[in-house]
Amino acid sequence: MDITFRKAIAADKPRILTIAAQVWEGEDYIPDVIDAWLQPDAPPLLAACVDDELIGFARYARLFPSYAWFEGLRVDPAWQGRGVARALMEHLLERARLDGVRRVGASTYVDNFASQHLMETHGFTRAASFVYCEASATELRDEATGSEAGVISIPPDEALAFIQRSRFLQVSRGFFPHSWRFYPFALGPETILREMRYLLGIRRDGELAALLCAGKSAHGPRSFSVDFLDGNPDAMKALARHAVRLAGSEAQLEAMTPRGGDTATPSLVILRDLGMNVWNEGREDVFVYERALA
Repeated sequence: MDITFRKAIAADKPRILTIAAQVWEGEDYIPDVIDAWLQPDAPPLLAACVDDELIGFARYARLFPSYAWFEGLRVDPAWQGRGVARALMEHLLERARLDGVRRVGASTYVDNFASQHLMETHGFTRAASFVYCEASATELRDEATGSEAGVISIPPDEALAFIQRSRFLQVSRGFFPHSWRFYPFALGPETILREMRYLLGIRRDGELAALLCAGKSAHGPRSFSVDFLDGNPDAMKALARHAVRLAGSEAQLEAMTPRGGDTATPSLVILRDLGMNVWNEGREDVFVYERALA
């Protein structure tokens, strides 16, 4: 079987949506992001083709000059088991290597054994684990009535210093989540914070007691992502309630909280108590993988 690769274009959208409709019981996030992914100036969405038929696709995004992120790898179920995913992965790795990337990352859910096997057989190792939390902001509105006293915007340099010494970053093994992407914080903290729409905190006795970093999710225009929450528990609760209001009445609210075995962060309990749905009963269920390139 001769598989060729090319950049996906707008005319491929119907075929891509047909494949996505057969993934995750029709609840794949690809339909929410495909228009952005197919923009001419966006990181390329690569199409795998046989005899000009698009049978799979994957995306390669440069997070930093030396670091790339793989996402959205999908194969038409009719072509699964025939080496298409393997060919896509090898093509992405070679493309990254030729572009001068030194390290690549990807994430997957706990029960996506095919993706885990694909990455592990291509030299990836598990680098960190998280717990996924989600809810409709509408479902949480009753928890977010009124106003939270003392919530203020925090300057990026102060937010950076808080994150660097946080329990959150320690448990996350240095990864900063933004939806289903996970950024190695040390490689470009200022760049990461510029991605945040909100840097909010609460001060107690003149010191920053808790910090919230949040904004629009990479998984669609109606998703709102709580990317970082740490500090004093009471202040964190106030910031979490504030985040619900920021998300609006229709948005999907999501968060990744780091966990390593029995070690979690207070944000997990706070988000669960707020009413967010915690997948996998609070056990680690989102895995971050990485590998170095020669």
